[in-house]
Amino acid sequence: MRYKDIICSACGTAFTEDDDVVVCPVCGTPHHRACWMAQQHCANEALHEQGFEWRFPEDKDPLKKLDEQKRAAHSPAPDFSFKNGEKVVECPNCGALNYENDAFCMKCRAPLKDDGRLPAPDHGQMYGPEGGTGYSYTDPNRLAYENQRLYGGLDPNIMIDGIPVCEYSDYIGGKAPGKMIRRIAGMERFDRKVSFNFAAFVFGPIWLFYRKMYKAGAMFLVLTTLCAAISSVLLTTPSVVKTYQNMFDAVKEVYAGEITVEEYYSRIFDDAGNAAEDTDPVSRARVIGGEIMRYAAQIIWLSCGFLGDRLYRKKCRQDIENARESCTNMEDYRRTLFEKGGTSAAGAVIGAAAAFAAVLLSQLPTYILVFTA
Repeated sequence: MRYKDIICSACGTAFTEDDDVVVCPVCGTPHHRACWMAQQHCANEALHEQGFEWRFPEDKDPLKKLDEQKRAAHSPAPDFSFKNGEKVVECPNCGALNYENDAFCMKCRAPLKDDGRLPAPDHGQMYGPEGGTGYSYTDPNRLAYENQRLYGGLDPNIMIDGIPVCEYSDYIGGKAPGKMIRRIAGMERFDRKVSFNFAAFVFGPIWLFYRKMYKAGAMFLVLTTLCAAISSVLLTTPSVVKTYQNMFDAVKEVYAGEITVEEYYSRIFDDAGNAAEDTDPVSRARVIGGEIMRYAAQIIWLSCGFLGDRLYRKKCRQDIENARESCTNMEDYRRTLFEKGGTSAAGAVIGAAAAFAAVLLSQLPTYILVFTA
């Protein structure tokens, strides 16, 4: 019974588990049913005109007690430190465990600061309607969303590799630099050398060009093209050369009307089967070597997905440190971060064109061998 040990306002005795309690529909004051029937009105009726509302005593509020029990049931945050020294902290609102350097709880989105307010970055990044330095008091859910977008959920003033998160945000740029910041923070927290990046995994060196890592992108393209070209040379065995030449001769005969299209396809299939059944040891060894180099080219391309974040983290650190040394005021510094960082659509186009040219170039040895044989 939620009113146990609460004093009846009519008779002055405490309610027990077995008492039948009646609550005033106006102010919520509890009475024994017998007291209510005897008085035919609320014991605090004189206070109704003043807007009186009955409340539980501070030490007997069942909702507050339930909340305290839930908090007591939470396990304390473990005394655990990540590789970078960061600890696990408990959300003051819901008790969920979070990273110490996060600005908002990952579960309830409440600020993790003791005072319930979110510090804005020192350099004046806009942060809600009040923005700038100091604090912002807008909707916590909106602030949590904006913080996740700009800073990956981290406190904008904490350090990663000796650089404030807010400066990473300025350098990375775009609409949601927080995604990249979160990956970089994860690498520092767990001392990871690699971090999987799906975009870099799919687009390979093109993603590196998009992130203005031109030297790294060119290196990956050169290595991929080189492996693919070697594969092309090895796979173009004498039997393959003969197959291509027979195919070209058959095409000429089709246009000359000497053979039908059905005869053309029959001859091509026979030649392809003969090339596949080539038992020459040297040719077989070349095919195996060519397949190995073909897979090597694919592995080099896909490895960008595992090395891209590491290379980009290094680029961020170098460019930001160079900007600090070369700039004498904050305005020049932030402009330099914007120019050196961000993304490049032109770079992505150039990277895609270079990748397409690399594919054609890797097949060039096959055509040379076929037409010069």
